Amino acid sequence: MKPVDFIIVGQGLAGTSLAIRLLDAGKSVLVIDEAKEQTASLVSSGIINPITGRRYVKSWMFDQLLSEALHFYRLMERRWGIEVIKPKRVLRALSNVLEENLWSGQSGKQDYKDFFGKIIKDKVYTQAFNNKVVFGEVRNSYQVDIPGLILNARKELKNRGVFIQERVLDSDIHIEDIISIKNYKTKHAIFAEGWKVINNPFFKKLPFDPTKGEVIIADLEDYNLEDIIKNQKFILPYSKGGYWIGSTNENGVDNNLPNAKKRNELHDFITACVKGNYRIMQEWTAVRPSTKQRRPILGAHPSLKNIFLFNGLGTKGASLAPYFSKMLVKHILKGDQILNDVDINRHLF
Repeated sequence: MKPVDFIIVGQGLAGTSLAIRLLDAGKSVLVIDEAKEQTASLVSSGIINPITGRRYVKSWMFDQLLSEALHFYRLMERRWGIEVIKPKRVLRALSNVLEENLWSGQSGKQDYKDFFGKIIKDKVYTQAFNNKVVFGEVRNSYQVDIPGLILNARKELKNRGVFIQERVLDSDIHIEDIISIKNYKTKHAIFAEGWKVINNPFFKKLPFDPTKGEVIIADLEDYNLEDIIKNQKFILPYSKGGYWIGSTNENGVDNNLPNAKKRNELHDFITACVKGNYRIMQEWTAVRPSTKQRRPILGAHPSLKNIFLFNGLGTKGASLAPYFSKMLVKHILKGDQILNDVDINRHLF
């Protein structure tokens, strides 16, 4: 196999978006990934949520991120003839008068009006839960079918003969004028391997802070809400049946093994908050590629200029990946600047 323009290590949401953009720019690409079933991308809820945190603030850069996300995902829908992104209302549980007042106050801000809806007290919503809540309506929110996106992209890559299902070890990487990874040659390498970047010899000193999460897919006997509900945990319909419930959060991890204590936290939540019986259909554990600053990190290695990083999408990958994959590709191909907030050069190695 002759040298390709780019080898991308990792085919989660980050690697997938990069591969598509580079192929569409006419570049030759080889993607190498283990293709495991439980990764942060494949078990993700895919929520794009404009309002976040306990103070109900607008997510960082949301307007720019949403515009590019809608453009990119709709292009993928036309590319593969599938539904990738759909509008999906988020309902935030408000547990007391103070939270209702804060919600109402935030909704009055000029640049928030497109995202805050009414406070919902309808019984069809409140009676689905044991804890006493009403709900704040979040508008302009979406759900992305990330597994569908990744698997359709993988099918295309395989059909093109540019996908290799293998694990990349440190000993597989050789840096010279031409980079060699598992004996495949390339002019440029981009590492988008998710949380395992903490073991990458070129980037492991960066401020990554992987977070492990447990997710449950459950059949909820007396529950039939179609909205995305945030009532302590997220609950939303799962594409293959049942409801996606999660996730937990465990910082400072170096493995993707299940955490029984955190998994029990989800069971306890369902028992305490959701009315009716439930049946567990699946239980998943995955590690998110988060950073200490909760911002992605991208760009060229400071001394090895043909090696690049795209990582740290964390819990907001569905909104971040389209915008910042475009930014990185334009940086590599055209020399465009990378936003300072996410530039790898902000960090000392």
